[in-house]
Amino acid sequence: MDDYDGYAVHFIACDRVTGEVGAGLRLVLPHSPSFPCERIGGFDVTELTQLPRERIAEISRVCLLKSEAPGLHLVEANGRPARSLMRTSEMAGGLYRAAYAYTIQHGLSHWVGFTSPAMRRLLVSQNVELTAIGRAYQHRGERRAGGRQNGRND
Repeated sequence: MDDYDGYAVHFIACDRVTGEVGAGLRLVLPHSPSFPCERIGGFDVTELTQLPRERIAEISRVCLLKSEAPGLHLVEANGRPARSLMRTSEMAGGLYRAAYAYTIQHGLSHWVGFTSPAMRRLLVSQNVELTAIGRAYQHRGERRAGGRQNGRND
């Protein structure tokens, strides 16, 4: 937990077969005194994006667990191998769709946050448009500040 949890809504995705939590994220809302990326990066999101703060939320704490442990294979009742109904990329897509629906329902228009190179590739593969709004930072590996705006993938 941190200071931002009181200003955030949390999302989780569960595997349809096992019921286990496989992914999660939080959406830090604009009434927070600052966003985590601002504290880490030392910048003001509204200056970088030229957007009003009340229209922005930050995606953070994205966590994707592998859908199956090594050597674990799901089987149907008849003993045949079962296809996992919820792979990691599907879980990520579901989380982002849920966060997007929440965003629209609450009048928000843009997301900001740090992404790793792997997460950027995953988001682009899910048709999420990203724009880099800052330089790369070292925070639990390489991260780049970005926002969803302007219809570009960076």
